[in-house]
Amino acid sequence: MAIPTRNDVAELLPAGSSVASVRRKVAVLHDQLAVAWAGSEIGARHVIRDLRAFARGSEPDRERLFTFLDGYPDLGRGVHCELVGWLVDDRGAIAFHWDSKDVWAGGEEYVTGSGAKDFTDSAGRRDFFYSDDASVTPHEQVTHIALILAGYAVGREVLSGEPLRHRYGGGMEVAVFVDGRFAVITDIGFLFWRVEMDPKGDTFRGAYARTMLKYVHVSTIA
Repeated sequence: MAIPTRNDVAELLPAGSSVASVRRKVAVLHDQLAVAWAGSEIGARHVIRDLRAFARGSEPDRERLFTFLDGYPDLGRGVHCELVGWLVDDRGAIAFHWDSKDVWAGGEEYVTGSGAKDFTDSAGRRDFFYSDDASVTPHEQVTHIALILAGYAVGREVLSGEPLRHRYGGGMEVAVFVDGRFAVITDIGFLFWRVEMDPKGDTFRGAYARTMLKYVHVSTIA
């Protein structure tokens, strides 16, 4: 099937791979809890549904959340799902990763999915994320970084298709914690540029690429 950014997906994917569908991967489950999933869609829908019900009753905290995930029943033969997420409780913010069996928590970040290595490698090459503008708040700084990462990934997909070679893409979602709650960023416009530099880096030419994308958040994962 075609995806929003390209119509030559079959030529970009690894041999034997195909795109069956494009799915939302980010879910805000509570004002204080957001996750993203990889792996089986069926498994993810079950886990996200149960996590949403778990978080509905009271304010989630890390001990209860990790105990819940540690004890989550087996999803069945051949059904594997992973979650990465952030929880903000009365002890502060904590990142976590669950792989259908075990929970890891306390790292600065967790990345999973088929495109994890390509995404982290490409993100690690960007050295302009942080602004030295004293008027920029920490929340604005985080949003700025997240949108740069998303825009760079989408730009690579539009211009070269490279993320699709690593079996991820078709869109990017960003959730941020602002004003005491998680929310998915919506109404985003991405403009893309082509830049050519000479070998010495003395001069460059820039021009708009013939693509503009606008993302609007319209629904929440069930």
